[in-house]
Amino acid sequence: MKLTDLSLVEATRSITGHDQQRRRFLDFAFDATPIYPLVLASGIDNITPIWLAGDDWCRTAVRRLLGEAEPDAPDGRVTVYVCAECGDLGCGAITVVIKRDNGAVGWRDWGYQNNYEEGFVAFDGPRMVTFDAAQYDAVLRKHSKGFAVSRSSGHLQVHFDSTETDSSQEPSLGSYFRQLKTLKPSKSAGSNVRAATWFRQSVLLPIDGVV
Repeated sequence: MKLTDLSLVEATRSITGHDQQRRRFLDFAFDATPIYPLVLASGIDNITPIWLAGDDWCRTAVRRLLGEAEPDAPDGRVTVYVCAECGDLGCGAITVVIKRDNGAVGWRDWGYQNNYEEGFVAFDGPRMVTFDAAQYDAVLRKHSKGFAVSRSSGHLQVHFDSTETDSSQEPSLGSYFRQLKTLKPSKSAGSNVRAATWFRQSVLLPIDGVV
């Protein structure tokens, strides 16, 4: 049985219209070959559900890939490429069946489907991909913790998350500030603080000097 090496590589959604959302995400790469170009070539505007600056649902998507959350598509299937605008299955998604057996994880029966029509249309791409379970889990777990940065009502909100059982371990504020510097706070923001929350703790961070 040939095992495929899984990695995650940063990618940016290909924009073809003025009203499309710009998305940065982590793409799946099989033996160092990114899969997003194959999705684009098929005419499907889908990206992985591992969005940079995403929120809890992105982390839940990773947990589904690990088998730690319930499948989100009919017949026990799991989304691997979703609508780049909203991530909703109703817009259509590329899904697979994920099976674990004898130290391996298989993605099989690739197809394109939604949540209001029965069945799926076979996706013209990989048919069956098998990973070493330990390597697969390590790659996904590495990206299942961290934080997400989002903008809401002129404010930036930072969500920290961790799969560690020791909640006394705080995430790196250095990495937080490196991410925060990439976003410009709104001039209309009515507050001069940013809230960061992790586990059950909160801190208030001044925005002075953030550009």
